[in-house]
Amino acid sequence: GLVGDEDHPPLLDRRGGLRSVRLHRLPDQHPGLINAGREVVTPRPPLPPGPFLVVGLARSGVAAALALRARGEEVIGCDAGAADRPELSAAARRLSQAGVEVHLDASGDVFAARAGTLIKSPGVPQNAPAVLAARAAGVPVLGELELAWRLLPNEFIAVTGTNGRTTTAEGIAPSRAQASMAI
Repeated sequence: GLVGDEDHPPLLDRRGGLRSVRLHRLPDQHPGLINAGREVVTPRPPLPPGPFLVVGLARSGVAAALALRARGEEVIGCDAGAADRPELSAAARRLSQAGVEVHLDASGDVFAARAGTLIKSPGVPQNAPAVLAARAAGVPVLGELELAWRLLPNEFIAVTGTNGRTTTAEGIAPSRAQASMAI
């Protein structure tokens, strides 16, 4: 990526410019496919098996749970927040009506044993009890962007982070147009 996260240092640094030592060649086992002789398209792996445990039921967690339910998947949703929070209570009602098993005021670690895959919302830390329990049990942990990438068949570009999203997003279309790529 262009910016760092807890597992990867930034590729771009305002103090030092492009850090080319952080660019790596794609591994041979993922060579990609050539699309129309011009673009390299990497095949997406299939969605890991369910049931799916969605940890964090704010906006994006609700969207992830509903997308999985729309596919007919079994979904368990949990959030450490209390049921007396109006927005969380409303989300829980909406999910329950869609057939999602919902647990509030719960860390989710007890549900990790039932999950085939855990979907982690952006606000849930990597060291949350449910995430640690899932990893200890060998359950795949996916972020919501990876879930979307695996579910959506079309090409897309995701811009995340705290600062610079608008500026970055506004530069993507002109860059692709300049390279004669579809926008």
